Amino acid sequence: MINIDKNLSLRTFSEHDFDKLFEILSDFEVMKHTGFKKCLSENEAKEKLQEWIKQEDVWGAFNQNTLIGWFMLKVNENNIAEIGFMLNRSYWGQGITTKIALELISLGFNKLGYESIVAKVNINNVASIKVVGKLGFIETNRDDQLIYFKKERT
Repeated sequence: MINIDKNLSLRTFSEHDFDKLFEILSDFEVMKHTGFKKCLSENEAKEKLQEWIKQEDVWGAFNQNTLIGWFMLKVNENNIAEIGFMLNRSYWGQGITTKIALELISLGFNKLGYESIVAKVNINNVASIKVVGKLGFIETNRDDQLIYFKKERT
C-alpha cells in the first residue's frame, strides 16, 4: 500500500473492488478518453480486474476505503515508463489525480530509477491535459487522437 495522505492511498486490486471498479469502467464520460474508448461490459470488467490483480504496477486509488480510481506506472512495450489514470467522475476537479500522480512520479524517479516517464492523453481530454501540465510533463508529439508527453528526471 502507498499512503498519499490521511485519506488517499493506492493498493493493488482485489476481488472485493469489482463493484466500484465497474462504476468507473461503465461510465462513458470516464471511458471515452481512455485507451478503451468505450464502456466495458460486466464480463470485460471482470476480466480486466483479474488481469490487474496480478500486476504490481497497476493500483486502485482509495479515498479512505472506497475505490475511486485506477492508476498505473508501468514499463510499456517500448521499454519506457508510462503513467496513466482513470478517476470516478464523482471525484473529478478535486486535485486527487494530480496528488496521486505526483506520488507515483516520485516513486518512479526516486525508487525505481526511471530516467523519464511518458503519458498519452486523448486530444479531447482537456482535464487530463491540464493535469499532466501541472505535473511538469512536456508535449513531445501528437496525432489526430493522442497527445504524447514526457517528463525527465531532474
